[in-house]
Amino acid sequence: MTLAYLQQMQETVEQQQAELPTARTAFASDDQHCHERQHRLSEQVAYLESLLRQKDRLLSREYNARSKAEHVREQQAFLAEVSRVLAFSLAYSDTLEQVARLVVPYLADWCVINLVGDDGQIQRVAAVHRYPEQEYLLEKIACHYPIDPNLPHPVLKVIETGRPEVMSDISDTVLEVYTRDTEHQHLVRELGTRSAIVVPLLVRGNVLGTLALVSSRVDHYQSRDLPLIEDLAYRIAMGVDNARLYRQTQAAIRERDQFLSVVAHELKTPLTSMLGYSRLLAHRADPASPLTDREQRALQVIATQTNCFKELIETLLDLSRLQMGHFCIQQMPLELGTLVNQVVEELQATHTDTLLIYQPAPESLFVGGDAVALRQVVRNLLQNAIKYSRPAGRVEVRVEQRAAQVCVSVTDQGIGIPAEALPHLFQSFYRAPNAMQHQQHGIGVGLYIVKELVTLHSGSIDVTSQEGVGSSFTVTLPLAAEPRATRSVGEVAAPG
Repeated sequence: MTLAYLQQMQETVEQQQAELPTARTAFASDDQHCHERQHRLSEQVAYLESLLRQKDRLLSREYNARSKAEHVREQQAFLAEVSRVLAFSLAYSDTLEQVARLVVPYLADWCVINLVGDDGQIQRVAAVHRYPEQEYLLEKIACHYPIDPNLPHPVLKVIETGRPEVMSDISDTVLEVYTRDTEHQHLVRELGTRSAIVVPLLVRGNVLGTLALVSSRVDHYQSRDLPLIEDLAYRIAMGVDNARLYRQTQAAIRERDQFLSVVAHELKTPLTSMLGYSRLLAHRADPASPLTDREQRALQVIATQTNCFKELIETLLDLSRLQMGHFCIQQMPLELGTLVNQVVEELQATHTDTLLIYQPAPESLFVGGDAVALRQVVRNLLQNAIKYSRPAGRVEVRVEQRAAQVCVSVTDQGIGIPAEALPHLFQSFYRAPNAMQHQQHGIGVGLYIVKELVTLHSGSIDVTSQEGVGSSFTVTLPLAAEPRATRSVGEVAAPG
């Protein structure tokens, strides 16, 4: 039954009531007819009154439903804003104060957020009052009356039990239990403390701290308020937990990098000695009793494997320096084509199974860069291309100018890279799935180092690939003006 229909019925009965005196006059001669008419009108009036009562109930129900929906929308908007603030920064000491200022005055007259430190001590990280001039009282209480683990306190009870504590009426008797002296009671009362609710910041079964909301009105907090406040507390706990996990992860990464740096340095010294002595033995063999072929192969294997080990250690050192921000480059004008050609010739001499084809630019192209770092970029890309090429394959290396940039591209006809692996290719320790399927060894840091070194040179690197067909990597660096007097790449890279 619609409200419009009820309104129409009300108007009809009111009209009939207005006609009642006229009807009484018209039918005065016929009392029986007037009585019947009056009886029918009374029934209609009674029916109308019941309809009006039903209308009032419907209106009240609709108003309550709209008010409830609006209240729910407000709560959802409030929680969404809290989540936005928490997600903005991992420095929760700042974000929690912002959250407390959202809570006050929406849910409380004043609010305190406490966290349990790594040492088990309770630390106040946010305290906000509806009236900023009253916040000095919160500071005074924190300074002169810190939470004592040996005395009763609702915060301690919530931390211990992991369950919320609702205090609807904080009388003087209740306050005496949780305060230490008259001055303490006076400060708490001056803040406006008549009801409170304390909920745990609970995540993954751990209580990280508490959220305390306090009102100056009695019975302001009831059990029905718990769902919203517990939802708020959970969001705060998740924000704190995420920030702590991030800090722990960063600390672990720093420790790992420091470990890699120390281990690499410790291993590099004996390896250098091993390599030097293997070469010394090869050069100082007695002509009267020359080494057998087997002995010569053994020395070659020692030298080769030691070199591989040395390159691995240098790679780990570079990785450690890059991730710790300690990798320094010394930029100076370099003719990139000469540098690339030198690396191609060096690798071609030791990888005769793969044909390296170098296509230089028609003119000299200079970049501002570190010769050692750029040599490593080209070497890593070429070694990758050779490693993943098919037997008797070919790798093309091209240097060319594109507008105000110099491009070095390395293209192979190898196993290619799956499309789903391309977005992760330059992450440290990442290896494409098909690399492991083809039993190609490696630790997955070569391309990461390449990208970081190129970035340090204000450049970029792109890759296109089709699995089973091959890959093409292109390094783009800013073109530099040709210097008036240039030296060779070897001279630029030489120390001193």
